[in-house]
Amino acid sequence: VWLMLARVLTEVGDREERICAVDHAIGLDGRSTEAWDLKAELLAIAERFDEAVEACRNGASVCTADTRVLRGREAWIQARRRRLPEAVQLMRALLEENASYAWGWSELASWLREQGNLEEATKAQEQLQRLCPHDAGVSRQLGFLRLKQKDNAGAMDAFATAVALSPTDINAAHNL
Repeated sequence: VWLMLARVLTEVGDREERICAVDHAIGLDGRSTEAWDLKAELLAIAERFDEAVEACRNGASVCTADTRVLRGREAWIQARRRRLPEAVQLMRALLEENASYAWGWSELASWLREQGNLEEATKAQEQLQRLCPHDAGVSRQLGFLRLKQKDNAGAMDAFATAVALSPTDINAAHNL
């Protein structure tokens, strides 16, 4: 219930109330990866980055399951902090151990694209496509990456896959 409260309070003035609700949830179940992750996310959104990283690390030290989520969140915090090289390094290390972590591949592809490293972003997006073969958005993003690399045939294949998966995907259809 406390986590739900933290999620539904959305007004800017509710920021501290949301963090307090998450702290209450952690007090009730200190091993909840979901609670520690939400706390870190809320702190990062409030630009309290050091506290957010600390929440990730504290959570990872007590949680018994899904600690990859907290390690991924720590990388996300570094990206939000505009420390993309560090975020990429942290996420790559995590993905070496957890190659099936789809959210991690998605974030990594985005950060690499933002850094202008299209070749590596494409590799990350291709891995994400292997993990999420029925996600039209993943195929569409792969098409855009291939377009930027002047791989028109590869882009057409990716956009065609996106349209086949989601016939109403206007962006993929337009680019096809």
